[in-house]
Amino acid sequence: MEIIIPKKISLKLIKQISKHSPLETKGALFAEDLGNDTFKIDEVYFEPKPGTTTFVKLYINQEYVSFQKNYHKFRKNNFSKYNYIGDWHSHPLFECFPSSYDVSEVKKDIKQSNAVFLVQLILKVFKGKLVGNAFYYTRETSAKKIKLTILNNLK
Repeated sequence: MEIIIPKKISLKLIKQISKHSPLETKGALFAEDLGNDTFKIDEVYFEPKPGTTTFVKLYINQEYVSFQKNYHKFRKNNFSKYNYIGDWHSHPLFECFPSSYDVSEVKKDIKQSNAVFLVQLILKVFKGKLVGNAFYYTRETSAKKIKLTILNNLK
């Protein structure tokens, strides 16, 4: 599986992460399914409050619910092509790998959902560029590292 972050999304994430550093910031990932297990991040939701424990469950967050409805409406409710695929958060002060807490939260989320898989991106800004790692989760698989391509960083 591969996750692609296009330039416009990369720039949004750099701005959000830089604005809140050294605190963590978080959000949701919406992607276009390009086929062949490749997903291009199409839009990101930003949790308005930074910090390590501020990311409330999205399904009870009214701002997020409205964001999600508008996202799907704009894409003509084509859920098989455009959909939520997981979450992202920053690790501004340490490596971009999931903590035991990060893993347990995604495992809990996938068990409580009808998702076949979820993706978790852990990102930071380093020397002005977005860097990080992507991880794949199913009910049987936890934090399997997958390919992450950040197009803004390619020359």
